[in-house]
Amino acid sequence: MTKSKVTRDITDHNEQTPSGRITSPLEVAQHLRAEFCTQQWLSEHADKKINQVIVMYLDVDQIERPASPADVSPVKGIQSSYSFLFLGTPGHYAMRAYSCWCPACSRVRGRGHGANSLGASLVVPGCERSKLTSWKEDQFTVRPFSGIKEREKRMKEILHKELPKATPGVWACVQARELWSTREEVHFRPGHHWLCELGDAGDGTSCEKKFELGPRKWEDYKGTRFYNGNQALVIKRWLNRVDEDASGLTFEEWDPASEADTSQEPVAMIINSSELRAAGFKLKEVLPPQLESAARGGMRTRGAGLRRLQGMGPQRFLLHVDADTEFRSRCE
Repeated sequence: MTKSKVTRDITDHNEQTPSGRITSPLEVAQHLRAEFCTQQWLSEHADKKINQVIVMYLDVDQIERPASPADVSPVKGIQSSYSFLFLGTPGHYAMRAYSCWCPACSRVRGRGHGANSLGASLVVPGCERSKLTSWKEDQFTVRPFSGIKEREKRMKEILHKELPKATPGVWACVQARELWSTREEVHFRPGHHWLCELGDAGDGTSCEKKFELGPRKWEDYKGTRFYNGNQALVIKRWLNRVDEDASGLTFEEWDPASEADTSQEPVAMIINSSELRAAGFKLKEVLPPQLESAARGGMRTRGAGLRRLQGMGPQRFLLHVDADTEFRSRCE
């Protein structure tokens, strides 16, 4: 496009305006967009070359910025970060102040895939920068039907799929609305959840009670609030994250007696089915060194007996990083 062509078009536009002249750069920009950004004009000039470019600068008050959609949450710290990474978990992202394209950073795909967890941070082993750069993980809303209005529908779909699997003896994932204790803070990041083993309610199922209430009615049952259609699921045992595993993927059986508060009522071993996010998945048991060496020595028949020896400590289990990623995507 030549300068003379633009000048003629702007002149023609001036003659058509009531005042006879364009009074602001914004009007010029609007005219250029209306004239040269249509599909018809682009198709007619597809074989042409651009030999001149016009650059225009607008004042801040002349820039029209569209309002953020109601279902998109702001990104905190975006102005102080220059590198962003979209993770495999829907609605999750990571950002850092500096960019690095070394081989180690280029292979990062998320937690457990090129980066290791350190609380809410993702560190990149082998980064070639002088200082090891780390990503900060956070969560925001980007999906078309992500608002609060659509959340109930998404949760119903998850429960419809997972609740039939909630039977005695299976592992379950529960959304965490609050921290169990201050010790959990080191592992806290978007999509925080707890793991547990479901128990038997006495009838071969894990459902101790199903609530049939009227609209907007609720009932307190053993310290937990339930609404219409909710179920009280029995918990056999809870699992706690192990402090020394910063990734938060190693769990051990929680001993209620070790953390019992005599000034408070005992915690009821039930959950509201509405907080269930997964059931029937697998955990890999982490054997103590003594049992591991015994297994390598061919003493597999004695493993079950050794596992119950005093001094071995609580059982430990490992959750696969991909399962953890999927569970966090369901905990909104």
